[in-house]
Amino acid sequence: MAILPALYLAVKVFSVPADAEPKRIVGAFYRGEVLKFGLTVVLFAIALQVFASAFAPLITTYILAILVYWLALRAGAG
Repeated sequence: MAILPALYLAVKVFSVPADAEPKRIVGAFYRGEVLKFGLTVVLFAIALQVFASAFAPLITTYILAILVYWLALRAGAG
């Protein structure tokens, strides 16, 4: 559930050419983030219907996936 929205954002942002005007690049990033959030909400709604009896493992796994993503970004920046 964490991979699909992140992949969507990457495709959306990198679909804009690198030599495009900065306003267009930033616009693609913001639109991608909004749609990424919306996609995450939709996927959570579906997952809650399918895995309603296992909410704690679902949310815990999602939080850990996001945490690993943040830690990887931090390690790459340092």
